[in-house]
Amino acid sequence: MSNNPSSTTGKPGNKTLGLIPLVAFAVGTMVGGGVFALSGMVVQEAGPGAIISYIAAGLVMLLSALCFAAVASRAKPGESGYAPIATTLSPMWRFITMWAFYICGVTGIAYVLMSFANYLLTFFPALKGQSIWFALGAAVLLALLNFGPAALVGKAETFMVAFKLAALLLLVIFGFIHFAPAELSNWLPHGTGSIWSATALLFTAYTGFNVITNMSGSVKNPGKTVPKAIILSLAVVAVVYIGVAIALVMSKQSGAEGFAEHGLTIAAKELIGQWGAYLVAIAACVSTLSGANANMLGSADLVVHMSANGDLPSKLGHLNKKGDPVSSVTLTAVITLILLLLGVLPGIGAEALKIIVIFCNVAAIVAMVIVDVTAVKMGLEKWKTPGMKLPLGPVIPILAILTALLQIPSLGWWQVLVGMAMVAVGFPIWALHKKYDTGGKADIRAHILSGNTPMGRALLRDGIAGNDVISQASQEAAKAAQSAQAAQNAVKNLDE
Repeated sequence: MSNNPSSTTGKPGNKTLGLIPLVAFAVGTMVGGGVFALSGMVVQEAGPGAIISYIAAGLVMLLSALCFAAVASRAKPGESGYAPIATTLSPMWRFITMWAFYICGVTGIAYVLMSFANYLLTFFPALKGQSIWFALGAAVLLALLNFGPAALVGKAETFMVAFKLAALLLLVIFGFIHFAPAELSNWLPHGTGSIWSATALLFTAYTGFNVITNMSGSVKNPGKTVPKAIILSLAVVAVVYIGVAIALVMSKQSGAEGFAEHGLTIAAKELIGQWGAYLVAIAACVSTLSGANANMLGSADLVVHMSANGDLPSKLGHLNKKGDPVSSVTLTAVITLILLLLGVLPGIGAEALKIIVIFCNVAAIVAMVIVDVTAVKMGLEKWKTPGMKLPLGPVIPILAILTALLQIPSLGWWQVLVGMAMVAVGFPIWALHKKYDTGGKADIRAHILSGNTPMGRALLRDGIAGNDVISQASQEAAKAAQSAQAAQNAVKNLDE
């Protein structure tokens, strides 16, 4: 079988992505960590103020997302959404942006897998304290999955997105069934500082939308579709986050042991019952694996694109004869395993999850600030190139920069320095890029143009069910809610 994608997929670009598959994949990436890994942590830290934190973080990210949409909309057919950064600033800053998002993606895999292990151990309480080994095992299994056919990866992702949205909708429904206005009477139980620190932790909860930008070269009418997909995915996820945060507050369990690590199962037990706790725990395991899987897929795809640009050696972005990204997945898995091993270091163990979340946030902030600076320059030039135009020239990008940078003081100083250092590694990598063997980049570009990249193949596979994800999740949640209501009525009848 030829490694030339045109021999297997027809003409380059003969498959294009639409709006719904892009939104479904972005939602799948964001919802995993933003809800299951972070919601218990931020509700415990800020109480009802966590609702404000989710809204504030969403608004901060919306400003940068609008800038990202404006920048990405200027990508030419076949280019990634990062290409305009090279033409507006320089190729080096395009690479540093992609590298920062890569660091964000890899650290995201690590903390989401830690969350997966915490939820998994709700079924095995006797193994409490051994979660790190389950996280390491999950990382290896995900890498093996991503070594295989992308169609399998995509099918797994579609199922996982539908299932977790159904479980979250069920939790939100019961949260509103138990809604008590008195629980929202004190929005600042731990002071205003807790809201801002929680907001800073949540910045990364909305960063999954950049997978849309990664795929803009294979998107139908990217100038219009990419901005719509980014904004729509942020809106969908914000609604889910706020609904879940309200449910957690209504559970009145934020002080319970383990709430920061697996708060959704504790809340579900209080709101729904033991069966609800088991259902949410299963959904949490599925969801966090889904988020980690999407991040691994997106991170591997970034390596492929960086190699296509000649910024990394072609071998790292090489796709084998079957079209599998073995090298980029291996690199991503190795870095993930190293990060996960923080959990076994003396004095860090229990704090490893929060530390890695901060690394992820720092990388995301750096990447978004570079994108925002690009948009500032475009705004000052009155958006002279074709693409999405933001009102008020550079005003929105400047606000995006300021609000993103304001998150940093609320994060730990040494964690910020380490996160910055991880991003700064990109500079020596760039300095050496002219010495790399880039002889295979033309072949990699051909794969990208045909949609034959890790994420492209997963999304573009024949019979993609992206259009069915939301409706399937809604139907499953409705059925579950009906069953739950019937069960509650039966219990009431027995009591009577």
